[in-house]
Amino acid sequence: MSYNIDTIHDFGNLPFVTDDTLAEQRGRFVTVGAGGVLAIATAAGATDGVLRNNPVAGEAPAVTMGGFPYVVDEAGTLAVGDEVEVGAAGGAVVASAGTVVGKVLEIGVDNWVRIKLA
Repeated sequence: MSYNIDTIHDFGNLPFVTDDTLAEQRGRFVTVGAGGVLAIATAAGATDGVLRNNPVAGEAPAVTMGGFPYVVDEAGTLAVGDEVEVGAAGGAVVASAGTVVGKVLEIGVDNWVRIKLA
């Protein structure tokens, strides 16, 4: 049996909510706060997953919480095998002093990379 690795960790409709701060933030690391409200993860900090859509106020955010999501390469300098941490804008940067949140498996186009979440 085969599985699509994009959906194997799809947890369905978890009760996450957002405000308009997540519009145009697809591919960024997020954290889940009080009441299930999502926010862009703090630079060098931990993450709960990766935002898969661009929700505006009142729309349900889609979050990948495990597996192999595509994320934004903030600096455009990541390479296969690099360990990554959360960057200043919520994308992936080469891990230095922060929490390692994943490892680059594939380089995409337009500053997108596929990672394995830690």
